[in-house]
Amino acid sequence: MNKSMGGFLTSQNKHLGDRIFEKMTRDSGVEAFSGAQGRILYVLWENGVMSISEICKMTSLANSTMTAMLDQMEKNELITRRRSTANRRLILVSITEKARQYQKKYDEISERMTQLTYKGFTEEEIQLYENMLYRIKKNLEQYLYGG
Repeated sequence: MNKSMGGFLTSQNKHLGDRIFEKMTRDSGVEAFSGAQGRILYVLWENGVMSISEICKMTSLANSTMTAMLDQMEKNELITRRRSTANRRLILVSITEKARQYQKKYDEISERMTQLTYKGFTEEEIQLYENMLYRIKKNLEQYLYGG
């Protein structure tokens, strides 16, 4: 079997994409949060109030990383945390009105990033690529989480 470059290229694409997304965010005047914090806000915009473990799973961020980010985001008044009344061990995270104000601009930046990423791709190629990414993600999650 020939040496595969998939993992290396995926890593390069992720780092390039992160740098471009950060630049687009700064250029659009959104400096209230980093790219990784934007992923957290995105899942909260899409799903509403969530537990920290749910956010970790949806963003693929480690719990230790998540805690530090949420601390900073709470300090910047982007999120609030509260204990669940049904289960006192569970901490729920929700976005603030300040964070809600950034959603439209973030969505616009995300759309620009999508257009850049898929420039020159057909719809069929995009679908095939995303299906493969889901399969890879499933393989990696099975290894990490079992099952």
